[in-house]
Amino acid sequence: MSDQFGIPGDETPVSVDDGRRRRRLILWVSVGLAVAVVIALVVFWAIRGNAGPGGEASPTPTATETETATATATPTPSVTPTPTPTPTAEGPDAISLPSECSEVYSPTFFESLNVSGMPLNDETLAGTPPTKSEKAESIRESLPSIDCDWGVASEVGIGSAVNIVDEGQRVGAIEALTADGHSCADWMGGTHCTILWTDDTGEYGPAGESHYFRGNGWVSTHWTQVEIAGYTEDIVATLWG
Repeated sequence: MSDQFGIPGDETPVSVDDGRRRRRLILWVSVGLAVAVVIALVVFWAIRGNAGPGGEASPTPTATETETATATATPTPSVTPTPTPTPTAEGPDAISLPSECSEVYSPTFFESLNVSGMPLNDETLAGTPPTKSEKAESIRESLPSIDCDWGVASEVGIGSAVNIVDEGQRVGAIEALTADGHSCADWMGGTHCTILWTDDTGEYGPAGESHYFRGNGWVSTHWTQVEIAGYTEDIVATLWG
């Protein structure tokens, strides 16, 4: 090809096929670059999504951590309290509660009561308290007891109750009897409280009460119009020796 003055040019003519190849190459390069950019963005956002609040990836809990978090504490077995046994008196003044009235008296004295004509524990005397002191009886009535009543429901008879007490009950009973007019004094190794009622008209004989306390024992006796010498003394000697 020549210029306008008729001098030939240096350019070599380009064929149609060469132009098409160049366009295809440019197209594939562009597509490759676009794909690389997309892949880079996907990787970037994937890493960013797994990062913690501080920008670092959150650690995956290990099996040990999971087991520790979900472990259930072993319950502590409950302990059943052992019942406290009822305290019993100890020492030379402690007695055991007799199981029958023949053990309250000496054999000779018990036989003399049997032949006195007064029946033992007649049903008409059931529930008769051995004291008129209401406060003392409120203490005595709930205690372990054996009752030995001689006679029937009348104005003649004598009866005793033997009870087992603790120190507080003994002190409370003596205070109650003293407040109700009993005279208390040391006697036969224990405390003896007595009271006597007389009939001013002379129609009836005397009546009274006797309460003997020693160790864990309380002997209550009430009588009406009957005098039996040595009655309380025999009980004390039999129970305490």
